[in-house]
Amino acid sequence: MVPLLLLLLLPEALSDQVCLNISDGEITIRINATDIVEKRPGNLNCSVDNCPCHIQCMFSNLTELRNVSSVCLDSEVEHGPQMVEYKITDYSTCSLHLCTNISILPAIGSLESDSSDQSGMKRLLLIRNSCQNLFSSDFQVKKAFIRMERQMIHKIMETSHPDSGGFINYSMQELSLNVFNISEAQLDSSNSRIQLEAPQLLPENMSYIPDIWLPAHALHNIPKDERIIGLVSYTQHSQFQFDKEKISSMVVRIEQLGTKHLHNLRTPIKMTFRIPPNTDMGNESRLQCYYFDENDGCES
Repeated sequence: MVPLLLLLLLPEALSDQVCLNISDGEITIRINATDIVEKRPGNLNCSVDNCPCHIQCMFSNLTELRNVSSVCLDSEVEHGPQMVEYKITDYSTCSLHLCTNISILPAIGSLESDSSDQSGMKRLLLIRNSCQNLFSSDFQVKKAFIRMERQMIHKIMETSHPDSGGFINYSMQELSLNVFNISEAQLDSSNSRIQLEAPQLLPENMSYIPDIWLPAHALHNIPKDERIIGLVSYTQHSQFQFDKEKISSMVVRIEQLGTKHLHNLRTPIKMTFRIPPNTDMGNESRLQCYYFDENDGCES
């Protein structure tokens, strides 16, 4: 599945052909006198009658098109609730979803079956980026996104095999994931906590990456093969904003594999957050620490 072809068709005047022109790294699509230009993968502007939309495409047999700069392809059109599906004969099936609750929730859910790699996460982020206004206002869509993001993070963690005591980093556009394999040697030290490195996404973020320590005794109680911890950091964290609060620090997500979890802690988890030095703090501003509850949103 590759978000490459953007099919923009007006619901009242559907065509059975999609015409493509590829030159100088740009892709132009013409349907019913409508032009769409993609300058790089993942950067698509989709709209129907000035209403935002999202496109998902599944491709096959692209070898014949690699050396083609201009072509028109036949397509079959099928309608669904707030969406239209286009089957480009022999090459692609693309689904266009209007940025509405009734259309985007199934689009998020459709990613569940193929969410075991980084490409699934990139498609999930593309849905959010295509429908920014919907994601900023619809609580139900935010929750569906966060649940799917968590499932994908866990799928990646399950298929990761970092060395004992080491970690593997995955950078996925707007988030970065470190997957740690906690070793016995780390837990046998005299320290009550072990420090894990939160991932960074941009070099300038290094100065305010949070410091994170997990309690060693709690990790001792987890089976050795389940001591897989995932730390996630974000460049964009709008999915965690449910009110008018402003997030001044990085957002960190901590995930753990297995059935046993960190709870009833004698030694608490410790995190130190920093904010950029140029952060505007007015006289009426104050800093608070929040955690996210998947059922109720953010809590202080």
